[in-house]
Amino acid sequence: MTTVYLASPLGFSPEWKSYRDKIKQRLTELRCTVLDPWDQKFHAAIEEASTIQDWSARIAAFRDIARQIGKANEDMIRSSDVVLGVLDEPELDSGTASEIGFADCAPISGTVETLTVFPQICKCCTVSNRARENSSEKWKCCFLS
Repeated sequence: MTTVYLASPLGFSPEWKSYRDKIKQRLTELRCTVLDPWDQKFHAAIEEASTIQDWSARIAAFRDIARQIGKANEDMIRSSDVVLGVLDEPELDSGTASEIGFADCAPISGTVETLTVFPQICKCCTVSNRARENSSEKWKCCFLS
């Protein structure tokens, strides 16, 4: 089974949840294990930090949460076989771009080298795996709406 890290900006708005769920459902149908950074449980810590009245303490709390989120995302990327980037916005999301860049540059065998665009979950994509970079072997996947 292939483990896929889903890099996307689709957690910023509740309106995008069904689209994100559709991508995850299709990946699951293709027998992939999906690691979605938006499914992490940091919401309570963020809400709690938002209530801190002391400005310095609030900033420190948010910095700590940001470090925890970054480390959790890094761990998920490092444990994945493929990093799938959703790049169908008018402008590329900086967080998604960072995840793609980290996955491409980190010394991890088995991460994705080539990412894809999913304009309506209906395009075919070719993904090359860094572990196979010395061969021309690639696997193809189609996501149908």
